[in-house]
Amino acid sequence: EVEFIYAERILELTLDESVPLINADDVWEIEGIESNITGFGEVVCVIDSGIDYTHPDLGGCLGENCKVIDGIDFRNGDFDPMDDNFHGTHVAGIVAANGVKRGVAPDSKLLAAKVCGETGSCSNIDIIAGTDWCINNLLYNNVSVLTMSIGNGGEYNETTCPTWMDFAIDTAYSLDLPFTIASG
Repeated sequence: EVEFIYAERILELTLDESVPLINADDVWEIEGIESNITGFGEVVCVIDSGIDYTHPDLGGCLGENCKVIDGIDFRNGDFDPMDDNFHGTHVAGIVAANGVKRGVAPDSKLLAAKVCGETGSCSNIDIIAGTDWCINNLLYNNVSVLTMSIGNGGEYNETTCPTWMDFAIDTAYSLDLPFTIASG
């Protein structure tokens, strides 16, 4: 009853533009908006190379009372999502930095699913495991958004889909979890 089998693939980290590109810094200044525009009360799960949670703009710590509230490392098989590539830290900063630099949602909290190694390679098996971990934290850590900035050269189109990520994306969608994925 197996519908599809996908071979393990190695993807690469990609990162392009930032906060001013989407005018997030302009939106923060708008007064009278009743919705939450700074991310307060939101938790974003970053699926990437981990997060340097000691960075001062990302709270300087890992744990319940920190900006980075929890994490897991699928590359090394432990619960320390320390970033050894710094791509995930950059992504986390774009999302939630609140210090010298400010991210799109500076008052949000973060979860770190480390699925990429120090060279920037990311196994699709680890990516699926990280995505599942984020989804499983929906209730426990109140995850409200999943984000992943990992690319593969843009080889997906209408003839190469479905992909090995479809089930994970569909699961997030069925739970009303927004899931942003880099277009690269």
